[in-house]
Amino acid sequence: MSNLEKTSIIARFKIYADDFSIDDVSNVLQKDPSDFTIKGQQGKFTVAKETSWNIYTPMSESLDVNQQLGELLSILRPKKVQLLELKDKYQLNYLFSIIIKIKNNQTPAIYFEHDIIEFAHDIKAEFDIDLYVS
Repeated sequence: MSNLEKTSIIARFKIYADDFSIDDVSNVLQKDPSDFTIKGQQGKFTVAKETSWNIYTPMSESLDVNQQLGELLSILRPKKVQLLELKDKYQLNYLFSIIIKIKNNQTPAIYFEHDIIEFAHDIKAEFDIDLYVS
């Protein structure tokens, strides 16, 4: 079975709000985004309704969402204080987004380890899970 026929997962951490400085977020977090949007600018398909700063894990074969979320946490956990300061400064929202592409009925484990729940709670992040079955 090739990788294209196996279940794969990507995780994203999204910072979003009506308006904020992408450069300021990148500088404070000492990390460039995987991509970003600026409210009002034309995107690939539509005009952006919000400003967002995003980091992603690579799409990888996996049957456990905690693997990809753990990769994001290793980047974000040391920046918790800065994330909270940015949240207050710009009234930011935080979102962990998980995209699961299920292949050949290989259903992954969809649960969150305690450290992920605790960190998300501390920074007041939400979760979004999208499933695609083929």
